[in-house]
Amino acid sequence: MSISRDGYAALVVPCFNESARWNPAYWNEMVDLPQTQWYSVDDGSTDSTLEILRGLEREHAVTVLTLPENSRKAEAVRRGMLHCLAENPTLPLVEFVDPTSHWYYVHKSQVLLAEIGRFASRITTIVEVGAGSGFFCREVRKQYQCTAFCIDPNYSDDQIGLHDGITYTRQPPNSAGDLYLLIDVLEHVPDDKTLLQQYVDQAKPGATFAIPVPAFMALWNPHD
Repeated sequence: MSISRDGYAALVVPCFNESARWNPAYWNEMVDLPQTQWYSVDDGSTDSTLEILRGLEREHAVTVLTLPENSRKAEAVRRGMLHCLAENPTLPLVEFVDPTSHWYYVHKSQVLLAEIGRFASRITTIVEVGAGSGFFCREVRKQYQCTAFCIDPNYSDDQIGLHDGITYTRQPPNSAGDLYLLIDVLEHVPDDKTLLQQYVDQAKPGATFAIPVPAFMALWNPHD
């Protein structure tokens, strides 16, 4: 979200295959909030999400951006924010959700660390796949000092390399891991079996894979 000095707010919303859970009344009310401009980023949806967003764009203060294939939430937000700032270069305040305090990340990292605590003595190399910002990998390294890799095909050139003890790369590392993190990743991959097999073949014997994925669609709501 970006906020101007006079209270005008520009908001970026990443969208991926939202048609089955789309709540028209909710979003029609949201995009009509005063002094707001919305940027909806269609993250390579394969359903009618883009058509829904185009309908909003025709009737409300909504700008629709499209990505040709699913790039995951962090990249969609980044693209949307860059577009927003290009159109509104004088905005003095830009805000993002801070993973270290947002309930979703805090709770998921607590569960993850509790499970890892059961076999911590075996961890020498972490590999986080589809890592985005690398939040979960960093949280693990706070408690267990070990070699760490974050892999994401959408990393820019300036993100590649060693940063704060973690190697960021677009390709799988040559080093075999004994802990693999795939946090809300598989649902975005067309051929999840092939992706998993690639890392299973590379992993050390007895390696652990942490693979949380979304639960039943009935549990989704407008917040999600």
